[in-house]
Order: sequence, then C-alpha cells, then structure tokens
Amino acid sequence: MTSLLYNPNILGLSFMLCISYLILLFLLIFSPLAFGAREPWALATLELGCFLGVVLYLLANKGKKTVYRVPGFLPLGLFVSWHLVQAVPLPVALVKWVSPATYTIYRESLGQLYGVKWIPLSVDPGKSLAEFFRFSAYLLFYWWVVHLLSYRAKLKKTVLVVAGLAGCMAVYAIVETLFTNGKIYGFYAGPANNTHMGPYVYHNHYSGFMGMMVPVVLGLYLYYRPQVRYGTWRERVVAFWSGAAGHLHLLLGFAAVLMGTSVFLSLSRGGIISLCLSMICLIRFFSLRKGASPRKRFVSLSVLLILLSVSWFGWEPIVERFDKAFTEDGELSNSRFTIWDDAYEMVNDYLLTGSGLGTFSAIYPSYRSLPGQKSVGHAHSDYIELLACGGVVSFLLVAWFVAALFRATWVRYRNRRDPYAQCLYLGSISGILAIFFHSVVDFNFYSNANGLIFFFMCGLAVAASHTRLRGRKETFLRESTPAHKRAMWAVTVLFLGSAIVYQGGSLWASALFARVDGTVVSNDTSSEESSHVVENLKRATFFAPLEPVYPFALARVFDFYGKAAAPEGLLVKALRLCPVDSTVLQYTARYMCKKNQADLGRHYFERAIAHDVANPERLKMLAGWLLGRGETDEATAHLRQAMLLDASRQNIKGCISLLLYHGVPKEAVYAMLPERIYPRFVFADTMRAFGYRELSREVTVRSLDYLETEDSVRPWHFTKVYWTYMKEKDYHMALSVLQKASDYFPDHAKIRLLTGDTYVKMGIPYRAVEEYERVLIVDPDNRKATAGLKRLSSYL
Repeated sequence: MTSLLYNPNILGLSFMLCISYLILLFLLIFSPLAFGAREPWALATLELGCFLGVVLYLLANKGKKTVYRVPGFLPLGLFVSWHLVQAVPLPVALVKWVSPATYTIYRESLGQLYGVKWIPLSVDPGKSLAEFFRFSAYLLFYWWVVHLLSYRAKLKKTVLVVAGLAGCMAVYAIVETLFTNGKIYGFYAGPANNTHMGPYVYHNHYSGFMGMMVPVVLGLYLYYRPQVRYGTWRERVVAFWSGAAGHLHLLLGFAAVLMGTSVFLSLSRGGIISLCLSMICLIRFFSLRKGASPRKRFVSLSVLLILLSVSWFGWEPIVERFDKAFTEDGELSNSRFTIWDDAYEMVNDYLLTGSGLGTFSAIYPSYRSLPGQKSVGHAHSDYIELLACGGVVSFLLVAWFVAALFRATWVRYRNRRDPYAQCLYLGSISGILAIFFHSVVDFNFYSNANGLIFFFMCGLAVAASHTRLRGRKETFLRESTPAHKRAMWAVTVLFLGSAIVYQGGSLWASALFARVDGTVVSNDTSSEESSHVVENLKRATFFAPLEPVYPFALARVFDFYGKAAAPEGLLVKALRLCPVDSTVLQYTARYMCKKNQADLGRHYFERAIAHDVANPERLKMLAGWLLGRGETDEATAHLRQAMLLDASRQNIKGCISLLLYHGVPKEAVYAMLPERIYPRFVFADTMRAFGYRELSREVTVRSLDYLETEDSVRPWHFTKVYWTYMKEKDYHMALSVLQKASDYFPDHAKIRLLTGDTYVKMGIPYRAVEEYERVLIVDPDNRKATAGLKRLSSYL
C-alpha cells in the first residue's frame, strides 16, 4: 500500500487530474467574469483552456482502458463537423446543387474576375471556421464535464463553486445598478449603445446566465434544507441554526433571491419571462414526484421573495420596459420582428445548408429592411439564426442532440432515489429550459460565456442523473471501447494544435493591424512609414489568411501607389473570403472604372447595392459615377431610392447637392424628389442657401400637397409652412395652415397656442382667448397660454 501511495506514476496522474479539474473551475469562473468572454483574447483563453484540460484529463486517465459514453455526443460532434464542411472549399457543381444561392453569390462576385472551381458553402468561411473552433471547444468541454463530474466529490464541489460565483455576481450586479459610474468594474465601458449588467456588456446575456443558474441554486437550496422532525419547536429552531446544513440552506436561498432579483433589475424582458417560465417548470417537475409538496412550496416561497425584493427596488422601470414593446394602439412593436421577417427570406434561399454558421452579420445586409444604419450582428433568435445560417442540416443535428440528452437523462433520473441527484437534476433541466425559452428572442448561444455555461449545464444534467453518490461504482454511464478513447486522443490533440495556430495567428494579425489601423496613406506619407504599413499588412494577411480585412487594406495601399496587378489580385482574395462584403465590392467597382472597364465597374456597383440594400451610400456612389458618364435618368432614379431609404437631412442634402454639382437643372432635381414633405423642405433650404428665395418659398408652401402620401404626418410639417407665411405677414394663409393642422392634431398644445397667437396678430382677441383656454385644458401648466390670457384679460 505504501509503495502505491508513493509511486511516482500514480502521483503524476493524480496531479494531472487535479490540474485538469482546476482548469475546469478556472474556465467556469473566468468566462462570465471576463465580460462574458466576448473579447478575442478571452475567447482564445476559453478555447485553449478546454483543449488543454481535456488533454490533461486523458493523460491522467491513461491507466484506464475505457472512457464513458456521453449522451448526445454523436449528433453534437456531427454538428461541429458541419461547421468545418461549410468552411472548406467544395466543387462548384456540388455547391450549385445543394445551395444555388451560395453558388450565385460566388459566381457574380468572382466569376467576372476569376475562374471559380472550388467554393465553400459559407459566404464568409473565416467566420464559419471561427465558429468551428468555438463549438469544438464546447464539444470537448461537455465531454470533459461529464467525465470529471462522474466523481461524486468533484460533482458536489463544482456545483457549490458555480453557485457561489452566481451569487457573488448577483450581489455585484445589484450594487453596480445602484452605485455605478457606467463602466464594468469601474473601468471597462464596453461597446457603445449597450446596456451592461454585472460583468456582462449586454444585459440580456447576463439575464441568460442567471436564468440558467437560478434553478440550480434553488435545487441545492431545497436539498440542503435541514430535516428537523423531533423535539419542541424551540429545539427544532436551535437544531436548524446550529447545523452547517441550515446555514448553507439559508445562504443558498438568499443567493437565489438575489439572483432572481438581479434578472428583474437587468430589465431584460426575455430574461424575466424565461426565468418565470423556468420557475413554473421547476415547480411542475417537483409536483410530479411523490412526497415533493414541501419542495414545491419552498420554490414558490422563493419566487414570492424574489417578487417582494423587486418591489423594494420599484416596479416602475420594469413596467416601463415592457410598455416599450407596445405601440399606442396596443400592438407589439420591436425591431426584432423586422429582422425575423428579413431572416425568413434568408431561410428560403439557404434552406438546406445555410449561409454559413457565424455569417449572419455578413449576409443580413443583403436582405435588410430595417431602417437606419445600426449594425445587426445577430437575428435576436437563436433558432432563426441557426436555421438561416446552418440550414435544416444544423437544425436537425441540434434537435437530435437535445432529444438524446433529455431522453438519456430523464430515463435515468426517474430511477434515482437520492435527494441530491433529484434536486440537482431538476434544477439543471429547468436551467436548460430557461435558456431555450430565452433563445426565442435573443442570441445567448453567441455569447461565448453563456455557450460554455450551457454545455456545463448539459454535463451537469448528465452527472446529476448518472453519478452514483454511494457505493463503489462512480457512475451509471456505460463504458465505451478503447477505440473511442484513442479517437478522443487524436481529436483533442489535433484540436489543440490547430487552435494554437489559428488563435495565435488571429491574435497576432490583429495586433499587427492595430499598429497601422487609422494610418492615412497620402502623398505626404514618408517611404519609411508606408513601408511599415505594407509590411504589417502583409504579415497580418499571412498570419490570418481567412480574414478579408487585411488583403483589402493592402489592396487599397497598393492601388494608391499605382502598383500594377497587385491590387486586383488582393481584391480577388478579399472577395473569395467574403463575396458579400459591399465595401470590397464597391471599391472593386471603382478600381475597375479607373482601369476603363466600365461594364465590370457597373457590375460591381450593382453587386455592392444588392448586398447592402438599406445603405443609401451605395446608391449614391453608383449615381455619382453615372452622372459623370451623363446617364442622368438612371442616376436620378438611384438617388430617389437613396432618399427613400434615409430621410435624414444630411442624406437628402447630399443627393440634391450631387445632382446640382453635375449640372442637373433645379427643375429636374425638384421633379425627381420623392413624394414626401421633408425632401421638399430640404430642397427649399438648399435653394435659399444658393439665393433662390422665391423658388424656396414656392416649394415650401406647396409641400403640404403631399400630406396624403406621408406614412406619418408630424406637427412640424405644418409649422414650417406656417412660419413662412408669418414672415410675410400673410396671417390668413398662416391661419389656414394651422386649421389644417388642427384637423390632424385637434388636441396639440403647440398648434393651438400658435393659432391663438395668430388671432392676436389678426385683431380677433376673443378667438385667441378660446384657443389659449383649449391649450390649458390639454396642458394646464403651459406658461405661454397663461401669459396670453393675462394679456387678454379684458376680453374674458
């Protein structure tokens, strides 16, 4: 026995198993705390940690001849492999057969410049390969969790560590909500226009994490409830408080309440709803077991305490947040619905194989109908994005994995009698359901930390249902063959080596690009500085060969310095890596036009518009080129469409100025304006700036002829015309404009106030008094109306 204890091989294996387990705990703690692991360095740490941890576990386990069969591992492995299939080049004939839309994109973007023989199914293979490595890490992490948590001691320890982490995060999130400088940890601002919560830069992802954790903590809370059945009530209370289990029970209950409260304070509508649904599922699950009524009551009590604690903070922000989801008519209104409608078209085009997992941000501009230029990186529904980017193939593989997981764990759970296994399993399953509910309206699986935690929850469900808490055998899982273990060795080592090369190259390329990003190459740039830029871009292109940004940037530098064929070759490479990138397509169009290849230039201008349909700048660029060629009619049609896409003053003025710059007559510019009011106001202001005051006045007063064509009439449509008449002291026409405005806005205080002022100007004080009184009915605190009534008090 002594020789065995001091056997260096045994000690070495135990040490590696310990290190492997510590890496697992590190990843579980690190991922959510590192801003949700959204930064490239955090994702690289996550991936490499998973691969290294599995290697160490296999080394520590080399004394055993077998490993365990993990439920759902086959469909999950096939799903990960599908990422790679989408990213690698395939014969053109095969892609044309299985995905005609993908074939058409590559043919139209590259066929004019380059003979296309092999193309991938993904429209951005670099992003799909990145997703392959991320889900490869999740795949091995899931396998690793199942095996490590088959040790009963590690199972209990790990669950308590994760519960403690979630509780501490909830405390931090609540404190930060009350006392914050707007930055995570006091120094990290995160991306612009994001509402962060706790360590997460996106509040919905924080609520997604907590939604998975709350049921697990509640399950532990129920298990550790002290069973004091004898003695007087005083003796039972003393026994409850004197035991360690009682303290842990109360601590876990307090943590669960804080976690649930923080979900409400995050103001995530999807998170709140999914948490409530998961609580209903948890209560229902406990009610299915005999003798589980006390546990069901304790869960219900915890939910009540969460609601009471939220009441202490106030329900007003939460109610206001939910009110924003509805219009004044009580209809649901959210930009998600527009994105989902657009994604429906994507699903139709890429039904079988998808556009490539991870490519939603690249392909969505080709289908976008959402107004504005705010970037859309995800579909805000994991199910829709999975179907659009992964196709039916991915959807069926994921459904297979989920079905296999639930079937294997539920069958085993129904035969378990251990209270710990029961509580932990129901908590983990309810947590998994919470993220499934939340994923209907958000993209939690594209949060790197939440993806890791989800697969931890899957492994936890397997461990809770299969790990033996008593007896000599550790688990109910079946042992697999030695061939499976050898396959795991090969796959893990291959993944580890590939991930080191891929992530190392990506991070180094990003660092090289950061050295020159923002540098403007001009005639004043020194030869040393330009050489520095070119050298760094070349090295970045070498270390990250699937990133289109680097060859495109290098092409622009070479084009500026007049390199012969170098820019064209680099543009072809950038288009091969992402044929739907409208910026590259547009630059290619300008490059071809500069080479006097007008047909190719027109083709690529049209491709840029087709793959960025909601961006007016693409239309304006083509229109400018057409105006230079004298093709005015087609150019004006494109500019008219650009104004309809973006009705901002800057865009409309830019379109009008472009036409005037190229000598288009004022009358022709006015005739091409969209049948809307605001473009005519902008045209009138432009004419006034050029000194055409009479034309400006005529256009302004005639703009109200287009009220019927407006999607939404606004009060300022009328006041703009009103003030034009008032400057001319044409009070009767000004009054007629306000009367027409009152037909649209009968209770608008400002319209009524201006009407009263106009009656004063016209010398009809009693009508002015009537208008001021109507203003005070709508707005009792209106000072201008009160002052007007005081001035006219003799007529009251």
